[in-house]
This record gives sequence, C-alpha cells and structure tokens, in this order.
Amino acid sequence: MNSRKPKRPLASTEVALSLHEEPPEEQETPQPAQNNSPKPRREGQETPQHAQDIHLRPRRRGAKRSVPTSEHCSYFSTTPGTLFRLGSSGYTYKFWHSEGSFYHNVPEQHEFQYYASEFDTVEINATFYRWFRESVWDNWRVRATSIRPSFEYVIKANQYYSHMKRLNVDDKFKASWAKFYASCQRLGPHLGPILFQFPESFKRDSITLARMEDLGKVLDPNGKFVFEFRHISWFCPELYVILKRHNWCLALVEVSGAGPAWCSTLSKGPNPRIEDYPLDSCTWGAYVRFHGAQGKYIGAYGPEKMTEWAWKFAEWTGQSDPSRRVYAAFNNTDDGRPPGAIADPRSLADALRNLGYT
Repeated sequence: MNSRKPKRPLASTEVALSLHEEPPEEQETPQPAQNNSPKPRREGQETPQHAQDIHLRPRRRGAKRSVPTSEHCSYFSTTPGTLFRLGSSGYTYKFWHSEGSFYHNVPEQHEFQYYASEFDTVEINATFYRWFRESVWDNWRVRATSIRPSFEYVIKANQYYSHMKRLNVDDKFKASWAKFYASCQRLGPHLGPILFQFPESFKRDSITLARMEDLGKVLDPNGKFVFEFRHISWFCPELYVILKRHNWCLALVEVSGAGPAWCSTLSKGPNPRIEDYPLDSCTWGAYVRFHGAQGKYIGAYGPEKMTEWAWKFAEWTGQSDPSRRVYAAFNNTDDGRPPGAIADPRSLADALRNLGYT
C-alpha cells in the first residue's frame, strides 16, 4: 500500500504555498518588502488567483448578481449564544468544490459569501505567509460588514515573528510589528484574536521565556492574542504566569490519528490535557485548534466527540464571566465530503444547541 501522503490541494485564492507547510528555520530572514505579485508556480500546481482573494469578478452587462448561501445556514443563522465562535482554518481549498464537498456548484468568487452564510469566524492563513496592502485589509472589512456584520477574522501572525525572528524582539521586529498590527486594526469590529503559531523546534528555555516577556512590551495590552505551541515543554506554570500577566490565551492543540503524533513531542489528543488547560490565564476567551482525528489535517471527529467538547465548552463558560468566548478552529481541512473542518463545527453547533445555547 502506498503510504506516501498525497499532495495537499492548493488553496485557490490565498497563496501558492501550501497553507500548512512549515517554513525553513535555519537562519533569520529579513522581513520581505511588500510584494503582491503572484508567486511562481511550482511544478504540478495550478496558478492561484490573486492573493487578495476578495475581489469579485465583474459581472457581464445585464447579468444578475447571485449571492449563494449555504443550505445549512440555519446552523449559524444565530450563533449559539455569544459565547462560542466556530469555524475552519482557511476557507479556500480547491477540492472543497468537488461534488459532495462544501462548495459544490459555488463559484470561486462567491466562496466567502457562502462560507459566511453559515460560519461566523475563520482563521486567515495567508497573513502567515505574505504581507498585504492596506486596501486588502479594508476590503476584508467591507466584505464582512456587507455579508455578516458579526463576522470575526482570526489573523495568523506572519511567520517572520514566530519562525524567523523566533520572538527576538529587536528594532526590526518592533518596526515590522507596528506596521502589521496597524494593518490588523483596519478590520475594525471584524478583528478577532491574532494567532501566533510556533514550530515544533521552538522549545521552552530561559531564553525563549524571556522573549515571551519581551513580547509583552510590544503587543497592545488591549489586544487579543493566542499562542499555539507545538513542543510539549511549553505547557508549564512558568508560561501560564506570563499568559495571565498579559491576559493572553493559550491554544489547546488537538492532534490524533494512528501512529505517533505528527508533532512528535505532543500526546495524542488534547495538548495540554483538558484538566490542565489554563482557563484562568485569559479573561476574554479560550481557544482550541482541532488538527484532525485521523492524522495531520485529516479525519472528522464526529458528532459523539463534538458532544463531549460541547459539554466541556459549556463548563468553561460557566466558570467565567459572560464576556469570555470559546473559539473552536478546525484544521482538518484535507479530506471528507464534506471536510471535517465543515462537518465537525456543524456537529458542535448542534450539540451546543442541545445543551440549551440558542
């Protein structure tokens, strides 16, 4: 049996790089100049549309505008309470247009309209790989306002900060961050948390802990920031003290599947363990990233598992003031009809409603 992982479908409207591909880490790379020209095509890949991924194609004269909506829009026509935000990691994937998948018969230029008719949040992966003009951020804001006023974007912080600078908060870092964060602010009420995702090689030690402290001198004290660590050494009291001091949120990392966990130091299942999750470190939210029930980015968790998580989320919100939200981001985007990143939040929403969250 051929065990080689098939190529990940290219995201059609974000970036030419695979959205889950880890960047090189061997040496620090200067912050690239803003460049919005299309990436060179790699062999075997289709050329993506312009990375702005937000402009609708012009209508032919006399053509009638059609704004599609998900047939399941009733799941999220009213988000369960104001306590929960459920969505996928990215929303533009080629194979999601295949029969039986999410966007079947939906034109690519209407992907966001269709997605936002059902879900009220999404992780934007493109910002991890590229820098965008102010006009792009403005269009993201306008688009959300016109289609779903309550919509939130979770913005992935650029890899420059997490993988290249590795949180070395020097003058270059500070200057770059000031520009990036100013761009994020252009989203206005549609800006959700900003997510820092670190590579597995980023381990906790005295230097990296000190860098987390230095980061606190740069980040907006009123901003919402989430940190996903993929090395087990980070799940410790020393980190939780820093998180609580700055009101930062830890992303709980759910990795499952046959064989060793693909983040080799992490355990199968939730990391940290659910009972060890530092809920009290952050007053505004909790965050869970579901990376796949059967392996890296594959496999739906299913209704039974989502019901278990619904009970846990209800418990978390019951321990907090009403302003705390639980974010559930589904990164199991790479298989299934519909993909797990669509089926699982639907199941989770149903389970929450069954618990009385309407």
